[in-house]
Amino acid sequence: MNAFTCCFILLVLHATSALGQQQDTQPAPPAKAPAKSNPDNATEQDMLDSSVSVALYYWLGPIHPSVRTGRASTGAYPSDLDYPGKNTGTPAVVVSIPAGSHNAVRVSYFRTQGQGNTTANGNLTLFGTTYAPGDYLSVAYTLQNLKASWDFLTWPFPMSRSTWRIKTLWEAQYTTLKSSVDAPLKTDAAGHLVSAGAKKSDSFFYPSFGVGAEKLLSKNLRFEAKASGFAVPHYSTIWDADARVAYRRGHFEVFAGGKAFHFKTSPKRSEYVRGTLDGAFVGLCWYLNY
Repeated sequence: MNAFTCCFILLVLHATSALGQQQDTQPAPPAKAPAKSNPDNATEQDMLDSSVSVALYYWLGPIHPSVRTGRASTGAYPSDLDYPGKNTGTPAVVVSIPAGSHNAVRVSYFRTQGQGNTTANGNLTLFGTTYAPGDYLSVAYTLQNLKASWDFLTWPFPMSRSTWRIKTLWEAQYTTLKSSVDAPLKTDAAGHLVSAGAKKSDSFFYPSFGVGAEKLLSKNLRFEAKASGFAVPHYSTIWDADARVAYRRGHFEVFAGGKAFHFKTSPKRSEYVRGTLDGAFVGLCWYLNY
């Protein structure tokens, strides 16, 4: 091995050693800071769905039911009357129970009643009693509805961080309506007061199906809308819909919006009653274990 080769090898070894030392002493790049925990709106909604809650609200909408002649009527006169007056407001309650995987079972109940006075504008047959033109009529009603709903999360699936929720509604509803009509001033040919009261009670149990949507506007603010119903031709009909904006703070949530409920008893009977309750509502919800 000549002197030039030896010098070349020693030079290469020296350069390699110096490069290795330079790499060892070079400072490592700073480690990335761990991402801060910042739950988004979707997490907030997940927590609401997993909590038992109780909501109370007051419905301000008026209702004007009307009775109409049914297909089974055998009376000599029609059974057509628009109920006078209006209701004084409708209290309601909703209890929600988690049903797993962001679903919920909701049980709701409302009761409304109204009364008023009017004058028969022709011969009428109402609930089996006949009234003459000019008879002074006192009319009252009580409407109740009990609904159980399984709110099933349908989209997004599988669950994502979307701030939208689309749910299908699988429901069962029991509705009752009690109506009464009286002519307290009605007299016979001799001028004596006679009893001219009539009462009717209707009820029907129906399934109903619908869809609901929720949009999380911020950590504490959300928008919700839903609608459902069911009808069989020539039988009873029912549907309801509502939309609301809700603001939550801690265990409590206040909300306001509009709601409509429509019903019609079976027209196959001698007379049937129909009506729509619609208007604004306000309420308060308490989340038990939020």
